[in-house]
Amino acid sequence: MDLVHLIVYLLCFLMRFHGAQGELSISEEEDLEFENQLNALNKPPLKTIMGEAGDVFDCIDIHKQPAFDHPILKNHSFQMAPTSMPEGFSSKSLAANNESNEVLESMDCRHGTVPIRRTRKEDLIRAKSVSHLSSINAQPQSARFPGQHRAMFKLYQPSNPTSIYRGVYGIMNVYNLRVEPGQSTSAQMWAENENGAETDTIQFGWRSNANGKKRGCFNLLCAGFVQVNRKYPVGSAITGNSVYDGPQYEIGFWLFQDKNTGDWWLGNADLTIIYGYWPKSLFPHLTQGANVVAWGGLVKAGPNGISPPMGSGYFEDGKFEHSGYFRNIEIVDGRYNRADINFYKLIPIFDAPNCYTAENVNAFKKSKENGYIIMYGGAGGKCGM
Repeated sequence: MDLVHLIVYLLCFLMRFHGAQGELSISEEEDLEFENQLNALNKPPLKTIMGEAGDVFDCIDIHKQPAFDHPILKNHSFQMAPTSMPEGFSSKSLAANNESNEVLESMDCRHGTVPIRRTRKEDLIRAKSVSHLSSINAQPQSARFPGQHRAMFKLYQPSNPTSIYRGVYGIMNVYNLRVEPGQSTSAQMWAENENGAETDTIQFGWRSNANGKKRGCFNLLCAGFVQVNRKYPVGSAITGNSVYDGPQYEIGFWLFQDKNTGDWWLGNADLTIIYGYWPKSLFPHLTQGANVVAWGGLVKAGPNGISPPMGSGYFEDGKFEHSGYFRNIEIVDGRYNRADINFYKLIPIFDAPNCYTAENVNAFKKSKENGYIIMYGGAGGKCGM
């Protein structure tokens, strides 16, 4: 059992839930296809940087990054920064290359280039199967997502189907959890829009996988994410981790839709760092906003059916230093304004209560210092299907 590396990752998919997918076997033809994809994805670098987690990052011309290989983006007008932000933030305060006290590993690509994590064949193999990546509203423990479990809160108003969200925010603590080969555990936020059998979803947060065993992130393998930051790439390592009953390391994210362009932007907690964006043309169902957002944990069991720890690895007990948590959670409402959540509309989901739970800890009251808070997690183990 190896100590994991923590990485910031994006699960930025246009997910189409038409049926179940199992493990993939790779034919010779598929292997050749992956080799061709690697040649296309890994652009000639102007500089190469070795990351702390052992990954290689290439500094690529910002206009030649893999996002623009997507056929939909062939004539895309590149944006260096959003044209509008959630209420309370100014465009003058945004700088894509600002220094920050984030716990993310920093690169040093020169102006006009961005760090892109070099893709490996195993990344492509894993990206081909999304069987372990669930929609918020997917039925728990279904054959479609075997071995997957969630402990989360979602914000969804079925009685008001016109209610939409233009963004989601939260600050989460980070734990360097031990996992076995084939397992994964993450803390993440979701923004989704469902349209019948089809769901467009953006998922992002931190993730642990066994070191050297199917480790990696989908981040830029998802079609069309445009990296604009020359220092902080998605897929980079997190340089600190929390200690149970001790110091807590945190990372915060804003995901928000630009009112003028419709693009979806990802930034840090105070928007002094903008990582990049997904052009609106990639998300036909998210163009008009998300109809559900969520915060929580997601795990995938290994081949032996044993599920890994989630959050801090312990059941939440209402104490920050003991639990996995999200604090100061907010949304961007349908009018593009920052807004408090309606805590009474939050729906808890934990499909393996013997292994993981999720609870609000301030009795639906907003804390002056930490806003609305949810806690989640558990030790894992034999948690069922």
